[in-house]
Amino acid sequence: MRRHLVTDKSPLPIDRIERIVLRIPDVQYVNRPFPKSEHEARHSFQYVACAMLLDGVITVPAFHKRQINRPQVRELLGKVELEHPRDNLPNFNTLYCEMSVALKDGSIFTERSDTFYGHWRKPLSQKHT
Repeated sequence: MRRHLVTDKSPLPIDRIERIVLRIPDVQYVNRPFPKSEHEARHSFQYVACAMLLDGVITVPAFHKRQINRPQVRELLGKVELEHPRDNLPNFNTLYCEMSVALKDGSIFTERSDTFYGHWRKPLSQKHT
């Protein structure tokens, strides 16, 4: 998604983002709109999406409390909406995450991921660590 919003090493233009829509399975365990701890952040679709948008990468330090509480992260979290499409069931063999970012100028960008690396059924390889 960042490639649509950021050129070179510019910062994410948070002020241009109107809304972020995540189309995910309806799984309450990972619906944590404003995580308060490292544990909650690791299990928050919203936080992981916002941290990825902001930083371009997810690493272990991304889940430290000082990262979770960054004003930029909190601002992005406030723009996130969840949708639960009927075809997106909580099954690791078929689930997906689709993200749409709507900008204030009316532009909308959408990307989809069908692979969730790190789950025991799809463990990380050395290539993905």
